[in-house]
Amino acid sequence: MATAIASRIPVGENARTHRAHVVTGLLVLWMTVGSHVDGWAHTQLISTEESFLTPWHGILYSGWLGAAAWIYSHRDLPGYRWGVIGSVGFGMGGIIDFAWHTAFGIEADMEALISPPHLLLVVSHLLMISPPLLAAWGSDLPRRVDWREFGPVALSLVAGIALVSFITPYGSPFNDYLPSSEFAEGAFAPETRFRLAQEAGVLTFFASTLVYVTPLLAILKRWRPPFGTATLVIGVSAVGTMVVDPLLLGAPILALSGIVAGVFADLLIARTDPGPARRRAFLALGTFTPLPLVAVSLLAVEIEWGLGWGVNFVLGSMVLACLVGFALALAISAPERRGPVR
Repeated sequence: MATAIASRIPVGENARTHRAHVVTGLLVLWMTVGSHVDGWAHTQLISTEESFLTPWHGILYSGWLGAAAWIYSHRDLPGYRWGVIGSVGFGMGGIIDFAWHTAFGIEADMEALISPPHLLLVVSHLLMISPPLLAAWGSDLPRRVDWREFGPVALSLVAGIALVSFITPYGSPFNDYLPSSEFAEGAFAPETRFRLAQEAGVLTFFASTLVYVTPLLAILKRWRPPFGTATLVIGVSAVGTMVVDPLLLGAPILALSGIVAGVFADLLIARTDPGPARRRAFLALGTFTPLPLVAVSLLAVEIEWGLGWGVNFVLGSMVLACLVGFALALAISAPERRGPVR
């Protein structure tokens, strides 16, 4: 039994190092969960201005303390120096955030998403999330991996993409109903809100394709991940965004599009095995993965509120998202050029 387990540990890693990566992934995922809990509290519970010292910040910063201590104690492992830099940056960001709140008050709505201290915290958090992924990327881990081998990378991916999704809800289809019939009038009247709603609705599909398809394609250039990876990565982010954002309006059905897109991508990966040696399959994955994301999002809006878009908006949004996915796949799969450029 011990021999069988040891044979499944990534080549070049011993059991202790592999466990260290798993623990790192779990700790930074705790931080990401803390971010979501803090966001949920702001949007669902807190109706008045609060102080910096809250239970929600306690979850986030206790996760940071645990992750920072663990990462520092393993700083000699490949990729962990970036984690140390992120740990220091996150601590500094917390101090700056406290001073910022004291000077300018507590941010609300969009201000909280783009305030400079919060962006510093997000970048630092992403650096803390990166060590398991960086360590695996530079290792001799084979292309085809099982869940045990890929586990630390999966934890990094889930935490990282969920964090990016959390900080960019204004570009997400999982929390809004902009394509609904409530925004169907006066599409091109500049003095109304309807034009802005339709423009923003189309851009959410553009942005979500960038956020979810780009990291999936990057991973596929290095590995053939186990089945369920795309569903886990996109689905967790979709549910997290749907739960946190106040524009939910009691419609959890909006998160379904992320789950369906993830399942669809997993099925395509299992069927076509996209990768550097199979570029057509790689391009097909990038092109078609956004399709169910857009289609199911629009179906969910139709079920819950009634769809307010005509055929050009509906089909055009699908085609646009597919074109963005194709462009991403084309760029990421481009072969390295050798020799001088003429």
